[in-house]
Amino acid sequence: MATTNNLPLEIWEEIVSFLPVSTLSSVCLVSKAFHIPGTRLLYRYIDLNTVHQTVGCLKTLEKSTLAARSARHLWMNYKVELYPEGSVVMQGFFRLISRSLKRLLNLRTLEIRVVHREFPHLSEYFDYLFDGCNYPHLTMLLLYMPITRNLVSFLNRHQSTLKTLFLVPLTYYNSEQVAGKNWLFPKLTWFHGADTVTPNFLSSCSLPAIQRFEVTCSLETPGTAIQDLIKSIKKTCGDRRLTQLNFNRSGWNVELIEAIAAQSLSSMILSVHCIWFDDLPEEDMILGQERLDLVADSLSRLSSLRSLYWTVETKFGEHPPPSLTLDEELKVVLRFGNVCPSLVRCQIPHGLVWTRCIKNVWMPNDDISKGFTVVRWFFDQLHSRQYPALDDLLESLTVYSSLYSFIKEVVDGFRDAGNKLGSDAAEDKAYCKSRTLELMAVSMVLRFWYSSGFKKNPAYCKFSKLYS
Repeated sequence: MATTNNLPLEIWEEIVSFLPVSTLSSVCLVSKAFHIPGTRLLYRYIDLNTVHQTVGCLKTLEKSTLAARSARHLWMNYKVELYPEGSVVMQGFFRLISRSLKRLLNLRTLEIRVVHREFPHLSEYFDYLFDGCNYPHLTMLLLYMPITRNLVSFLNRHQSTLKTLFLVPLTYYNSEQVAGKNWLFPKLTWFHGADTVTPNFLSSCSLPAIQRFEVTCSLETPGTAIQDLIKSIKKTCGDRRLTQLNFNRSGWNVELIEAIAAQSLSSMILSVHCIWFDDLPEEDMILGQERLDLVADSLSRLSSLRSLYWTVETKFGEHPPPSLTLDEELKVVLRFGNVCPSLVRCQIPHGLVWTRCIKNVWMPNDDISKGFTVVRWFFDQLHSRQYPALDDLLESLTVYSSLYSFIKEVVDGFRDAGNKLGSDAAEDKAYCKSRTLELMAVSMVLRFWYSSGFKKNPAYCKFSKLYS
């Protein structure tokens, strides 16, 4: 082992980095030569998902300086449920967390989840969690826990380094503690807050680098007026254009989209995820034309919007049933695209994700969960001549015919096949089908649409070679 011991630790660390994470704990026991690089890699990324795993790892971090100094990213995904009957017992667990956190001097990412909804006095059992913690390199802080006095002090100490900050408590108690701090987060680009925290946090906070806002609203806490919420974000952003604006909120959220338009809150991506429909009367469970009209009017005032994801949560709780056919969905998407020319990607409740290829040519993405494949749909739309933007598609393809002669032949062949659609002759049916597949192939070659399921089609293989 004389030769191996003379190798620099950096070399061993590079060699050990190729091993699966599941074997690193065994590697650390092989010899001293492997212990240091193995430990460094094993504790660099820490993802804790069970109470047993969490306790065991935290005890190691408390005792081993090498493990603690190696930690760069700590995700405590195990949700700590705090309730009166178990609060005293949990004190030992929180003190273990506190002692361990103080030793992680090189931490870049930290995520902690503490669920405590209805008992504000229980905050005292974990208020000391961040007491004395200082992380000079901390850039990402994800906290799903109530606001406490020491947490506010912890935020104050890390204003200069944070780039991503999540403050999403499951209780509205103490949210006002983040108000009026005159904070400056010069590097913060992404903020995700509960609706009860966000206006307080933004009330006197400067975020010169902010690019992305996300707000989660809960039915279990008194809600914040949506107009006040949007105004607070607008005041912080001014006329700057955000990269992304996300909301997770109950109901259809039409009034939310209206408020964003009214404040001229500019964002390239707007994601509105509709959750918790439990309290809506039955007549309001249908999307309805009136709501679509209001959203269309709002979109006409969002001139920089490129992507709209207006979606419905269907995995839990009550949710409204789909009310639009695919053809009706496409008509809505076409309308939204017309009133908002900058829009290139669109999804409406229960719908597919649609992408604008050119002009009014919109194509849906495959959605295996719904048993939908774009190849079958697109073929039927073209073959029946029912596709609403067919003229725009053919016109756009014709533009390329001066560069590639085969494109004109395909377009002319497709138009000629239209005269034989009503024929019962097998030869004419085969001819029409072939011309439709050729048009689909040329459209995909020119990247007007895409599906991996069509790449082996003979027509696509033929024209992709001619195009290249």
